Amino acid sequence: MSKLKEVVARIQLIAPTISGEPLAGARYSPEASASPTQCFSNAQRKAKQSGGGVLYGWMFQYREATALPGQGYVLAVNHAVWHAPDKKLIDVTPFHDNPHHHPIVVNADAVLFLIGSTATPLRNDHAGLALPSWFFPLTEDEAIAAYVADLTAKELTEREAQVTAIDGLKASTRATELFRARRGAII
Repeated sequence: MSKLKEVVARIQLIAPTISGEPLAGARYSPEASASPTQCFSNAQRKAKQSGGGVLYGWMFQYREATALPGQGYVLAVNHAVWHAPDKKLIDVTPFHDNPHHHPIVVNADAVLFLIGSTATPLRNDHAGLALPSWFFPLTEDEAIAAYVADLTAKELTEREAQVTAIDGLKASTRATELFRARRGAII
């Protein structure tokens, strides 16, 4: 089995733990006016210009654990795509310059995307913040599981600090419940 097929098979197993909604492909078609890492505003601008809407969810990346040669993990990153008027999903956000941050692409031009109606970013009237990323070991090895649990704990601590710094978000019931649930899910 190729590495991509192995990673996609793992994603198919873990996707239901993130969202009960479909795992789909969003055709990669970056907009000239769009900026890498700005998927929420890119998708909103495209929907405003061309109709349709914004669909929130998760894109996936594969990473090698540098401290554990041969071990890898899957990262699910809060993401948004344009839901075109013809109901197609289009990822209008250009890839990051560093290939390390590229999403998993299937069928030559489709970004693997997990739809998540509860994956809207945390917001107040002036700012938005992506939800914390999810981390999953590619195998059942204890060392990679511990490594991923550490990454998860660090991610949650960092995001909580960001939420606290944004007025109006730290008191958000949604943010409080989100962090409580995610901390409870750490292996």
